[in-house]
Amino acid sequence: MKILDEVSRTLNEYLLVPNLTSEECTPANVDLSAPMVRHRIGETSPIRIAVPLTSAIMQAVSSPRMAIALAQCGGISFIHHNQPVTAQAEMVSSVKRHKAGFRYSDINIKPTATLGELAHLLQAAERDIAVVTDDGTPKGIFLGLISTHDFHPKRHRLEDMVESRMRPARDLVTAAPSISLSEANSLIWDNRLDVLPIVG
Repeated sequence: MKILDEVSRTLNEYLLVPNLTSEECTPANVDLSAPMVRHRIGETSPIRIAVPLTSAIMQAVSSPRMAIALAQCGGISFIHHNQPVTAQAEMVSSVKRHKAGFRYSDINIKPTATLGELAHLLQAAERDIAVVTDDGTPKGIFLGLISTHDFHPKRHRLEDMVESRMRPARDLVTAAPSISLSEANSLIWDNRLDVLPIVG
């Protein structure tokens, strides 16, 4: 531990003087990056994060969802070690599989499943849309989509099958896996879509 002799400062001690702030002083030009590895004085750290923010190495805090959210803001998350190595590897893998703008099909259901099963699945995953495939897996044949906008637990019988309320693939705008993020965004805007299925 090292005791610093100089005066320490906190964020609340800094104020922008009215009418003396330059045009270049904008949020986009503010650099809050922090070094992540040791480096010599006068040199720049080869690894920096855009915001000086990390999540605690705790099971209740550092989940894959937290890691993704922090990464999107320029932060970093630590995987807790209170679990088997295989579980740690799966957490890291799930974060790395995430692609900004694209989401892997992790909520899938068979067309023969009931609306009640679908409602339970969506609620448990905290999602509002599911992909309908022939076998209910991400590797299955894409048959359509169904979301909370396509059925209502109080208006539709929960015993009815998903295929009775789903939007079939033939009626949907889809794209190939080779599409870029900007092209996908254009398709979404041009066709007023909520979601664009990427079908290989």
